[in-house]
Amino acid sequence: MDECEFSCDRITIMVAGHMMCLGTLQHLREKFGKGFRLEFLLKHTAAADAPKLNAAVQRLFKGIELKQCLQNLLCYHLAVRVPWSEIFTKVVDLQKDFQLEYALVAENTLEDIFLNFAKAQEAAPVAGIGDAAGPTATPRRSSSTAPSTTKATATASTSQPKQ
Repeated sequence: MDECEFSCDRITIMVAGHMMCLGTLQHLREKFGKGFRLEFLLKHTAAADAPKLNAAVQRLFKGIELKQCLQNLLCYHLAVRVPWSEIFTKVVDLQKDFQLEYALVAENTLEDIFLNFAKAQEAAPVAGIGDAAGPTATPRRSSSTAPSTTKATATASTSQPKQ
């Protein structure tokens, strides 16, 4: 996905043979990548503190969702837009209270957006999912088109000046 981010002017994501979105990276991030990704890695000696860290994160960030918990790594998605300064202030507080190897705060990446479409396809592979309106809408199909069970794919195009 990094190659798409760096070299492409426009990106489209297809699911089950249907174009789900088309636009610039910034447009896709604004429309489909709402929120932030937060990751906290506890030091190995503090791995037992993961439940306490999770409780503290849930208390500090209203509406945050735990996406993944692997031993001492906790990955979250914060769907609401919060000022960067507020997020970093809370992360610094967490670093004071817990033995963290690192803390990561980032906007959702193109890969995160793509994976959300892929997960939505897995949740409803037969009925299909989404159209240009987003991953929860029903796709438009002509009566002659049978439902497709292909995997989600991302394609990209670059605009080259004509010589």
